[in-house]
This record gives sequence, structure tokens and C-alpha cells, in this order.
Amino acid sequence: MGHITLKPRRGGLISADQASQARERIVAYALKAFNEVGVAHVTTTSLCAGLEMSPGHLYYYFRGKEAIVAHLFARFKREMQAQLSTRPERPLSGERLSERILKFLDCAWEYRFLYRDMNGLIASSRLFEHGFRELINLSAQSLKAAICADQPEHQSEQRLAQLDSACRCAVIVATYWLSFQFLHNARQFNERDIMTRSFQGARDQVLALLHPFLETTLDETLWNPSDNAYGTRH
Repeated sequence: MGHITLKPRRGGLISADQASQARERIVAYALKAFNEVGVAHVTTTSLCAGLEMSPGHLYYYFRGKEAIVAHLFARFKREMQAQLSTRPERPLSGERLSERILKFLDCAWEYRFLYRDMNGLIASSRLFEHGFRELINLSAQSLKAAICADQPEHQSEQRLAQLDSACRCAVIVATYWLSFQFLHNARQFNERDIMTRSFQGARDQVLALLHPFLETTLDETLWNPSDNAYGTRH
């Protein structure tokens, strides 16, 4: 990563554009570092070394590593909420639901350190505790809405309860899939090709849970549970 335009010398001024660019470069570098080795193994000192800047300069933009993590979480949450808030006018087909699941997983992978370090982050701050809980609840609601859309009156109370349970299970699978993959592929966790195959496995697991509630059948070329679902090397 290139050298950053930093805080000017004492008495100087910095433009809003310069400040914005510097913050984004700090955030981009930190995201890459967090994703590669996890939050616990990245220090403010190592961030400063990688960015070729002094701690004082970093503190000019962020009050340490924790502030950068909180900034990334807020950005991730906005991106997820934008995806989950889209309400379909009619129940999604298996193919469209598959696309939505893969988009969700792709966003999760871009911020994968949040999932790998989820328990530690939740324990460290109510910001993460409340934020993750809100996203999980919204995910289950969004998934249920995508399947039955605006026609809950056509579903029996028992079937709606079963759908609610299936959606909760599907969200659990999607939420903890990256942790599951870290167990299987700790040394290849940052390799995009391997994780892309893994996401297809996660999608298959979610669709298997939701299959009884879909109005349209799944294309066999789209969903094949007999395939390697874990993205591990043969």
C-alpha cells in the first residue's frame, strides 16, 4: 500500500478531501490486516509500521485500533442492512434466493475478521453485541419475507412457525459458516477461490433447510448437495 497523506506540520491545514483519503487508506489497510491474521494479532504499532506513519498521526484520524474496528463494523452493518432491507413483491424463486444468499456470504467474506473474531468482539463491547444481534434478527426476518412475501394469510399457523424455525436455522448456518470454514481451512482461509467454493456449499446447506418452503423447485445445476460442501482440498 502506498504512502499516506498525513497530518501536516504544526500550524498547517489539511483539506477535507485529504483527510477523507487518508482515513480510507488507513481503513483499507486495517481491514486487510484484520482479515489476514485477526484483530487480536494486529496492534496499533503494527498498523503504524505498515502504513509508514507515527502513532500520533494515526490518532489524528482514529483513536487507536478499537476505533478502526468499530468504524469497519458500522460500515459492514450498513452494507448488510441495505441487502436485507430489500423486500420482494412476490416469493423468490430458488435461483433468486440462491443469488441473494451468495451476496450475503460475499459481504461476510469481505469483512471475515468480524465473523472469525465474533465472540471476542461481542465480549468486548455492547456495540458489537447489539449490532450482531440486530443483524441476525433482521436476516431471519428478511429470509422469511423473501420466501412468503406478502402472503402470510395463505400459510397455516403451523407452517409459518416451521418456516420461522427453518429461517432461524438457515441464518445460524450462514452466520457461523466462516468459523466452520476456518476449522477446515485455517491455512487457506484468505484464498478467494477456495472460499468461493465454500460459499456454494453454505448456500446448498441453507437451501436444503428452506427447500420444503420454496414455491419453485431448485435447478439441479444450481443445487447439488452431493458436491463437496466444505470447499476443502481433495
